[in-house]
Amino acid sequence: MQRAIRRLLVFFILVFFVQAKATHNRAGEITYKRIAPYTKVLPNGQVVQVFTYSITITKYTNHGELVADRPIDTVYFGDGELQRVRRINGPLNCGYFNGPIGCGEIIISDPTYTVKLNTYTVTHTYSAPGNYLIRTLDPNRNAGVKNIPNSDSYPFYIESLLVINFFTGANSSPVFTFRPIDKACMGVCFEHNPGAYDPDGDSLSYELTDPRGKGGLSVPFYTQPYAAPPGTGTFKIDPITGLLSWCVPGLDPNNEINTGIGEYNMAFIVSEWRKNTSGKYEKIGHVLRDMQVLVEACNNRPPSIDVPPDICIEAGKTVSATLVVRDPDHGDFVTVEGGGGSFEATAPIAIYSPKSGHTYTSTGSSFNVLYQWGTTCDHIRSQPYYTTFKVTDDGHGDIATKLSAFRTFKIKVIPPSVKNVTAVPAGTTMKIGWDPAICNPKTNPLISYKIFRKEDCSPYTPDPCNLILPEQSGYKYLDSVGYNVTTFTDNNSGDGLVIGQDYSYVVVAQYYDGSRAASSVPICARLKRDVPVILNVDVKSTSSGNGSVWIRWARPLKTPGNLDTMVFAGPYQFNLKYKYKNSKEYKQLFNITKPFLSQLDTQYTHVNVNTVDSALEYIVEFISDKDTLGSSQKAGSVFLTATPSDRKINLQWSAKTPWINSKYTIMRKDATSNGYQLLASTTSTTYADTTNVINDSTYCYYII
Repeated sequence: MQRAIRRLLVFFILVFFVQAKATHNRAGEITYKRIAPYTKVLPNGQVVQVFTYSITITKYTNHGELVADRPIDTVYFGDGELQRVRRINGPLNCGYFNGPIGCGEIIISDPTYTVKLNTYTVTHTYSAPGNYLIRTLDPNRNAGVKNIPNSDSYPFYIESLLVINFFTGANSSPVFTFRPIDKACMGVCFEHNPGAYDPDGDSLSYELTDPRGKGGLSVPFYTQPYAAPPGTGTFKIDPITGLLSWCVPGLDPNNEINTGIGEYNMAFIVSEWRKNTSGKYEKIGHVLRDMQVLVEACNNRPPSIDVPPDICIEAGKTVSATLVVRDPDHGDFVTVEGGGGSFEATAPIAIYSPKSGHTYTSTGSSFNVLYQWGTTCDHIRSQPYYTTFKVTDDGHGDIATKLSAFRTFKIKVIPPSVKNVTAVPAGTTMKIGWDPAICNPKTNPLISYKIFRKEDCSPYTPDPCNLILPEQSGYKYLDSVGYNVTTFTDNNSGDGLVIGQDYSYVVVAQYYDGSRAASSVPICARLKRDVPVILNVDVKSTSSGNGSVWIRWARPLKTPGNLDTMVFAGPYQFNLKYKYKNSKEYKQLFNITKPFLSQLDTQYTHVNVNTVDSALEYIVEFISDKDTLGSSQKAGSVFLTATPSDRKINLQWSAKTPWINSKYTIMRKDATSNGYQLLASTTSTTYADTTNVINDSTYCYYII
């Protein structure tokens, strides 16, 4: 009996010992990175993708003799597999499991507050695309968390969502710059920013969530940290910059259990987004960060830092800015840290100095920090670089209570604009040329040039940040050409440009991830009058077989800047050609050849044609000796259709002309009229005739 009691007593002691040593988890997150090889060749020669990821668990724990240590942790990959993973950081003398086991690193060692950093890394290959929830669950949280009653009774859970599909490609999770362990003072606004950046340049968003426990569910009885004063205090996170603010830690007069001095846990999710093939943003993963803040009673106020407004810059130029650091407490020593954005970009990264300074004089004194970033073509991407600065004081005499503040600004690196755009008229076309783009990085290659046109030469100053796009300044998108093409012929979709019309052009470089350069400097030009210009296409009589159309055109001009008769001498020819609207090829209708340009006829009546079923189109080809110099723009007759209704006739017409039809005149004849009479004028191409229209009566119309 005594032996049984002794055994039972030993059992309870062991249980208590194990339980006491299990209360240690404070904060953490899981990150992942896709690693090579990205493809492999099967025995049959087929190339398939390989989805291998390096997965890192980062945890912040208590440390001490009676605190549990976790030299080996377990990760669940989300595909039904799990693996025990050894700790890799710190001195490698804490055991051996598939290699030496690290002891972790003590990052905070105050008399009553110790924090250890633990890092576990493992490689895992997924067999196929899918959504995988990577997670780890560990007993238990540390004891005494104010806003989680009985916190040491609940497991510590963190997760990250990995989305693998052929759209996302080689995707990696966001990475955090600043640790999720911090301190706050009662009655003073607290700030935290993870300094997150995405290695792939994806867009990030932030949202608060509950700390998680068993099964990934919210920890029971968790409450958000209380913010004083009641009703006006705030606890929130900026969804774009990731700035978490708690203003202010205080004491809830109605509930002192989860307020006041002590440790608090909070959690937020960082989601990454990427544009899919339809141009819409699609979520491609997230990371859940669980963090802890120690609130103390202290006589300290945080420093501050003024950062520049958001910046937009062409790749290849240097960003320079002066940041101002202040501390309201005279004599505090302030340390400056930069993270995310330009500090995690492809080399070269941003630099700044000094990284610390002293407020020497009195409250409100400051020192300047010089920030510089020399951008290159490799920095071009559609998403801005969110650069975060953290300033931390030395505790204002209390070294254990350092306070921090964060500020973020964004830098958009855009491709340099296309240079030296030219426009050379040729007949009824304009030949556009430009210099090859300066930037064509391998990671974000140039894919095309976009050409835009405006039908005047009004001023247009391209904005370096595309805030005013060509489309918003009256320009019409024409077409795109490949990255290795630097010319484009504008023939107005085959219809030819208008002689005498001013045309302005800009060219924009487009990159793989959707980045676009600022518009080129516009170039303005006008077609030369070195080809004929059609002036009239008039239907003189309407018939399905005996209709007639009168065509008139103007000769090319022999004035300077137009037709050079010394270069292009006679004899000269006009070839008038026609086709019905839905036909593909033009037919020869009329030809005339003369020694001198002034001898050429400039009109012709086309007879015995069907003007009832279709409009007709005409062009005039111009030949000097044996050289075809070009053709006029296409010109067509007005084609009218009439649809009867109840005491109404709906008219609709169309016309393809090399001139601008600014007004249409509608002529009508009925059974009581001696001839056609003016009905109405309009700028539209439709008209509803309701003027004394009688059912079962016949009405005839034509359009001028």
